[in-house]
Amino acid sequence: MDDLDRKLLAALQEDAGQRYADLAERLGLSAP
Repeated sequence: MDDLDRKLLAALQEDAGQRYADLAERLGLSAP
């Protein structure tokens, strides 16, 4: 598991119902 995986798991633990777009923005990701 890398740092991004840990951030993703932490974000999902806080709010598993958030939209994918919000989750991606929070993690600094974008669509290809």
